[in-house]
Amino acid sequence: MGMEEDSEESISLKHILGDMSVESFFDDIWQKATAVFRPENDNLFTSYHHAIENGWNIMTELLEHDGDKVLVFENQGVLDNRDESEPLAASFLKGNSLVWNHADVLTLPLAHLCDDLQKSFPHAYANVYLTPPQSQTVPPHADDRDVLVIQLYGEKNWTVYRNIPIAYPYPHEQVGKDERLPVPEQVLDGPCYNITLQKGHVLYMPRGYVHEAHSAQHTSSLHATIAFATQDWTWAGFLQQQTEKVLFQTNPEYRMAVPRTIGMRSQIHNKDEIENFMRQAITTLQNEITFDKLEDTMAKKYAFHNDRAKKLRNAIAVDSSSRKGPLSVGWKVPLRVSTPPKSKGTGLNIREDHLFLAELLQTLRSQPEKCFAPCDYPALIHPNVCCDFVLLCFAMQCVTLGALAVA
Repeated sequence: MGMEEDSEESISLKHILGDMSVESFFDDIWQKATAVFRPENDNLFTSYHHAIENGWNIMTELLEHDGDKVLVFENQGVLDNRDESEPLAASFLKGNSLVWNHADVLTLPLAHLCDDLQKSFPHAYANVYLTPPQSQTVPPHADDRDVLVIQLYGEKNWTVYRNIPIAYPYPHEQVGKDERLPVPEQVLDGPCYNITLQKGHVLYMPRGYVHEAHSAQHTSSLHATIAFATQDWTWAGFLQQQTEKVLFQTNPEYRMAVPRTIGMRSQIHNKDEIENFMRQAITTLQNEITFDKLEDTMAKKYAFHNDRAKKLRNAIAVDSSSRKGPLSVGWKVPLRVSTPPKSKGTGLNIREDHLFLAELLQTLRSQPEKCFAPCDYPALIHPNVCCDFVLLCFAMQCVTLGALAVA
């Protein structure tokens, strides 16, 4: 059931796979095994390269999207009833992870990447995970979809467990996502792959593999999970859907309850008649469930999702032009101490291992005559070990609180 490789395949997928052909990927890897790809950065322009080279811009752009597509994670769980007036940069500084679902309809680089990947996959969408240094967004779990994990910024350490608790799970079978369906201990105690993804690296995982990920000690991590909803493309799903559709439409008797005596009485006098009725149903299904029906059903399913995604992705450029524009606080934008000092909040709330940021603010306040851009901050920190994106979020929050202002 491999796919023929031709010029219509995704150029991004071809580059990610490197020496492996698209046909070999779908024949030997797809839905069968995890795989890690470390593409060469040869300046070939693809939507994959465009996303990789814009990792920083994607982070800053997504900080403006504080709507229903963003989730804030605290202590490896979704933060319920969060204060939506709190900027996402402030939440990130506190040590929370940020997750944007369907980020391909929020930022153009990921929109273009998903559009390109849909030349090789029926449909693709992107969820984006921004994780502070030395953090874990969610506990070990398995997903109901196949994914390509693309590291856009920083690095992340992945553990992928080799024992699969439920093969090809459906949504209600995702272990580790509900306390009622925990990850079996024998999976966590069993063999695993330990993988470090750096910028540009790609991890493929079929659905069902239990995994967890930790960001590195001194850098934030941004990765895009390109998802393929394989739980919605299954043989069983198609056959179940068509069975219900065909039988419901061909004979109203199939909607009726089975005779009440079946399962209640040991003696069934019309057993042959009942078996003949069921054989007629099977014959009807054989005549109605054909390759042409399969092809038509899947084509309509893919078209529905792709057409909807296309409209939303095409709207990104229009939406971007109508918004307030780029963030006023940038990596190289000079900032000064506010004079007189202003207060617009309760203060700077930071995680314990980043208390040096409070000292940095005092250092800036001690030199009110000077202007410093966030890119200057590393030289002011002792020891000089801090993630650049954390420093940018620190500057953004200081401006929000009124401690600093754009020079």
